[in-house]
Amino acid sequence: MESGEACDDGNTASGDGCSATCTVEQQTGCGSVKLTPTGATASSSESADYLPAEAINGIVQTGCNTTDRWASAFSDPQWLQVDLGALKHISRVKLSWECGAIANYDLQVATSPNGPWATVASDPAGNGGVDDLLNLNATGRYVRVYSYARTTQYGNSLYEVEV
Repeated sequence: MESGEACDDGNTASGDGCSATCTVEQQTGCGSVKLTPTGATASSSESADYLPAEAINGIVQTGCNTTDRWASAFSDPQWLQVDLGALKHISRVKLSWECGAIANYDLQVATSPNGPWATVASDPAGNGGVDDLLNLNATGRYVRVYSYARTTQYGNSLYEVEV
């Protein structure tokens, strides 16, 4: 930080906890503002118990087979996208996977729900658990997890997407 700055996250974009003029945004401090998605859509859902909105409701589960998650159809490829409601700077995305995780995926952002999509992170060897994707320097309204392959014969399954 330079003298007189309240915070400095190394960029000149507002909306990520530290403004373009290096002042703290909201109440949580530099770089730690949690963006709240306004909606979620997906390529498919396993059933009415596992809808996309379950992955953005703020409830992070542990273990397997709880209903508070999004789960896709049992095929590849699949995707889940969240709408941030407005264009935002995205510096971190945390994905909390259920046992039916994604083996190979891209994290993408776009300004429109139909793209074009820009890949900001990739995991070609996903293994479930928690993926905490840090130091992203992206801007978009939509964040999408695009799955190429699953780790099991079941669908992709996410407890929570935190942006």
